[in-house]
Amino acid sequence: MEINEEESEILKKMYEHFEQKKQMHLKAETEDRLIFKSLKKLNLINCHQNKVFLTRLGFEESKKIIRKHRLAEKLVYDTLGVTGNEMETAAHNLEIIMEGNTEECICTLLNHPKKCPHGKQIPACSHNKESPCNCSIKIKEIIEKSVLPLTHLKEGESGRIVYINSSEVRDLHERIPINILPGKKVTIIRAGEPPLFQMDESRVTLNRKIAENIFVGSFE
Repeated sequence: MEINEEESEILKKMYEHFEQKKQMHLKAETEDRLIFKSLKKLNLINCHQNKVFLTRLGFEESKKIIRKHRLAEKLVYDTLGVTGNEMETAAHNLEIIMEGNTEECICTLLNHPKKCPHGKQIPACSHNKESPCNCSIKIKEIIEKSVLPLTHLKEGESGRIVYINSSEVRDLHERIPINILPGKKVTIIRAGEPPLFQMDESRVTLNRKIAENIFVGSFE
């Protein structure tokens, strides 16, 4: 199902309202009228008077969106150690590319977390709704297909950063004049020593040990 960013934010807001108030509806805001019309066409909401209600399908879709966002927050918090607005921005960029096996892989790598850094519940995956998430049995196969170390890409290949698993990450950010964050696209310019990468408008060389701890997905 194709849902744009604005529609996703409305569904996220409605799910959070349900968590707090145990109510499946929101007051309809005039400025969101076109978004509501689009969501209704997708059978994700119903409107009555000045209230907007999640349908059963809409509730499940909003739960998926919340799950991705909170997994992304947890990943960014645990691997990068960032908080506040920086964490929210990085998590937002990451959740956009979290599809299929990538989401499952991240969940498994984080040991199936139950709560995000804010202490809010992370909805369990669709594989196991009633007990703690156990969404990937063959994690090695999933990693090989979905997420690879940056050093495994060949010259000319690109990927988007999914997570950084390195004790040197803080030092990395101090030494390199660009932000290496989940969601950023990286292209391999030279695979030899030292490896050369294109990120944003800059080219940068990285220590191979650091590059091995930067994991990318969505290969191009």
